[in-house]
Amino acid sequence: MIETSGSALREFTPESRDPEILLRHARLDRQAGKDIEAVERLRDAVSMRPDHPAIHVELAGALMSLGHLEEAAASAGTAADLAPGDIGTWMTLGMIRYAQSDRGGAQEAFTRAVACDPRHPQACNNLGLVLLEQGRLQAAADAFIRAIDANPGYAMACNNLGTVFDMAGDWAAAETWFNEAIVRNPAYVEARHNLAASQLKRAAWNQAVDTLGSLLLVAPGDTRALWNLSDTLLRLGDFTGGWKLFEHGIGHRDYRGPARARAVLPYTSSARRLLLWGEQGIGEEMMFGAMLAELSARGAGGVVECDHRLVPLFERSFKGWRFVPSTTPPAPETAGPFDAALPLGSLAQHLRPSIASFPRHAGYLRADRARTAALRQRYAGDGDNMIVGISWMSGARRDAVFKSTDLRSWAPILRVPGVTFVSLQYGTVGQQISAATRELGVTILEDPAIDQLRDVDGFAAQVAAMDHVVTVSSTAAHVAGALGRPGTVLLPAGRGLKWHWMTDRPDTPWYPSLTLLRQRAPENWDDVINDCAGRLAARRQNP
Repeated sequence: MIETSGSALREFTPESRDPEILLRHARLDRQAGKDIEAVERLRDAVSMRPDHPAIHVELAGALMSLGHLEEAAASAGTAADLAPGDIGTWMTLGMIRYAQSDRGGAQEAFTRAVACDPRHPQACNNLGLVLLEQGRLQAAADAFIRAIDANPGYAMACNNLGTVFDMAGDWAAAETWFNEAIVRNPAYVEARHNLAASQLKRAAWNQAVDTLGSLLLVAPGDTRALWNLSDTLLRLGDFTGGWKLFEHGIGHRDYRGPARARAVLPYTSSARRLLLWGEQGIGEEMMFGAMLAELSARGAGGVVECDHRLVPLFERSFKGWRFVPSTTPPAPETAGPFDAALPLGSLAQHLRPSIASFPRHAGYLRADRARTAALRQRYAGDGDNMIVGISWMSGARRDAVFKSTDLRSWAPILRVPGVTFVSLQYGTVGQQISAATRELGVTILEDPAIDQLRDVDGFAAQVAAMDHVVTVSSTAAHVAGALGRPGTVLLPAGRGLKWHWMTDRPDTPWYPSLTLLRQRAPENWDDVINDCAGRLAARRQNP
C-alpha cells in the first residue's frame, strides 16, 4: 500500500466528492512532486468513477513515479480496456512495461499507441527504441524515420536513427544523423558523444578530436569527453595534452579504475619515498611499471600497491620497492609517510612527456630463470624448431570482440614450417585448439601446468621461453614487451585499438621488442595474418 503523508481522514468538502476536481488536483499534485497525495486523490476518484479512463491512467502514472509498477500496470491496463483508442493510455502502459523490463509488453503497447496515431513522434520514437534493443534494426529505423517525418525538429529521433546505422556498421550514415541531431539541438551532448564514438570506430582520430573539443565547449566538465579526448590525443602522440586530461579518469571504473580512499600527494622530482598504486588492467600495470626502474635509478623507492598476481614478478624485477597486493582495507605498508602518493599511471606526465622521453630497453621484467629453462626444454625437446607462443583472443571487458580472432583463420601462420606453436591463450580454449588442429592439420601445444590467468609469474616464465610471440592486443603482448621478448602484435584498425598502440607506427615506444601489424580495414584480419605469416617464415629462415 502507498503510505500517506498526513491524516487518513481528510476534511469533507464538496470538491472531494467530485472526481473531475480530484483529477485536476491530482495533476497539480504531480506537477509539484507530490505523488503520494496524488495517489490518495486518484484512489478516491476511482472509487467514485471506476469507468473513467483518464483517472486510471493518471493513477498509473503516479504509481509508476513511486515505483509501484505492478499496481501501475494494472491501472493502465484498466484504462486501456476502457479507452482502447486513447494514445496516452498506451504510451503510459508502454513506459510501465519498459520499466518492468518487459520489452515484449512495451513493444505491444507502443505499437498500439502508433496505431492510434501513426504520426505521433514520441510514440514512433519509443517503439523504435524497443525494437532497437531487440536488434530489429530495420524495423527500428522505420519507426525513427516516421518520428522524424512527423516532427522534423525531433533531435532525439535523429540521434536514435544514427544509433541504428552505427550498430549496422554504416558509420557514414550514422554520422549524418548524429550531425542532424546536433543541428536540431546544439546542446544535445549525447549526440555529440555518439558522433565522436563513431569517428573513433572508423579511426577518424582527428575528426574525433574536433568533435570532442566542441562537446567540451557545450559541457566543459563532461568526464567521458575529457577521458576520450585524452585517449585520442595519446594515441596521436600528443602526450602533453593527453596526459593532462588523463587525470580526469581517476576514480572511474571504466577509465582508470574505482576510486581509492586515499589522498593524492603530487609527484615532484625531489620525491624519494613514494606510494604508488596500480590501475586499469594487469597489462597497464605492467606497462606503467617500466617507470619504476627509472625512479630506482634516480634514488627513489617506496611502496607499490598492485594486482596480487604481479607481486612475485615485480619483486624480482624492481629493487628498492615494496610490493603489496591491492586489498580492502589497504595493507599496513601503505600508511606512510610518503613524499608523493599517486596512481602509477599518473607518473607518465612527468616521466613520459614525449616520444623522445621513452628510453630504449631490452626488457625490465625478470622471469624466473629456472622455470623458464624447464619450460624451454619441455617445448623444444631435442628438435631445432623455432618456438612461437600464440594468443588469439582478448579477455578485455570492453571491445574484446574487435581485438580477437578465430584461431582457424591463423592457417597461414600455423602452417609456417619449422615452428613449434605453444598456446599462450588464457581461459578454457581446449575445444578451439582441437578444432583448429583437426581442420588445419597443425599441432599446437597446450601446457596444462601453466595457468596464464591466475599464475602471472608462471605465465611470464612461459613467455620468456619463447623465441617469438604472436598475439592480438592482450596481456600476452604486455608480458612479451615488458620481458623484452621479440613479438608481433596483431591490431584492429579502429574500435578496440588501445591508445598505447598509437595509430600508425610499426612499433611502440613502450615495448621496443614488439612489431605492430595493423588491419587495413576494420574487422578484416586477412592481410594482417598473411603479413605475419610471411614475416615469421623469413624469421625462421634467418634467425
